[in-house]
Amino acid sequence: MVFRARSGTIDHTSFLKTLEERWGLPPLTERDKAAPSLADVLSLKEPRTDDPLAGIPVPSSGGVHPHRSHPSKLEMVHATRVAQLPVPNAYGTYDHEDPDLSSSSRVTDFIRGRTAAWIHHRLRSKAAAKLRPRAARTGRAKTAQRRGAAHKRGR
Repeated sequence: MVFRARSGTIDHTSFLKTLEERWGLPPLTERDKAAPSLADVLSLKEPRTDDPLAGIPVPSSGGVHPHRSHPSKLEMVHATRVAQLPVPNAYGTYDHEDPDLSSSSRVTDFIRGRTAAWIHHRLRSKAAAKLRPRAARTGRAKTAQRRGAAHKRGR
């Protein structure tokens, strides 16, 4: 059975119009105020007892995705972006060897691992910044030292 509105074209604002009518709510916009309602469909005095989908099989792909072992273009874009995150290696430098991105699972592992390392690095950097004296964090210590040295020289 196909429902057709008595007037107008049904779109997503028809759902809003129906809710507004059922619960006495004011319209959100002029568009849903003018939209046709779906109330005619919801007019049964008794709920349905039959199952309109009985006997219809649930769709299934029936197998494994044919390219699951190969990373998708989206995965590769994501991996490329994650590779650019500033994460220090074991020696404290920011150079890294190229990761093995030969399969979708390896790309996923790289993205998760690199993102976790970046988050850990950021948290450690923030914690270290809190431990430094305030003047050192703001650069005031160096400025004060320069002024003191200039004053001693008679400038």
